[in-house]
Amino acid sequence: MAIVAAVLAGRGPMTAAWHANLGALAQARGDRAGDRSDGTRAAAFAEARTQFDRALALNADDVSAQRRLGLLDLATGNYDGAAAHLRAAWRLDPASLTTQKAYGLAAVWTGELALAADLLHGVPGMVDELNVWSRWRESRGERALAIAAAQVSLRLDPAQPTATDWLRG
Repeated sequence: MAIVAAVLAGRGPMTAAWHANLGALAQARGDRAGDRSDGTRAAAFAEARTQFDRALALNADDVSAQRRLGLLDLATGNYDGAAAHLRAAWRLDPASLTTQKAYGLAAVWTGELALAADLLHGVPGMVDELNVWSRWRESRGERALAIAAAQVSLRLDPAQPTATDWLRG
């Protein structure tokens, strides 16, 4: 009963968690919508952002809201915003591999390559994933992001030929 009362009162960490969870549901709806052009994805992501912002207004240390806003910003290309939210989430929960990896990728996309390499070092499969990101970014005409991914891949494994050959090509 106390939990329901806290949520209905509209304040505190319980209410913040409630809004973070509502945001997560909206974010999942947006993710499921894919690249539909009817606005479904954008509307769901806007609802998610509103809920996450409400959660953070109630509790700036809500790690779920910080992490999910960072992931949402990554998904929508707002890399500076992603880096800020993921940095906050990582400081709140440095043991989260999800946050560490997402923050590392945000650092790649914002050009903070040394930070990216530090964060992504030891993350399983990251060298191969960065090489895939590099090729995908190149295929979309995003050459600067493609180069950044390849450079971080090489920082993680200087002896690997994939990124070296791609950068020379």
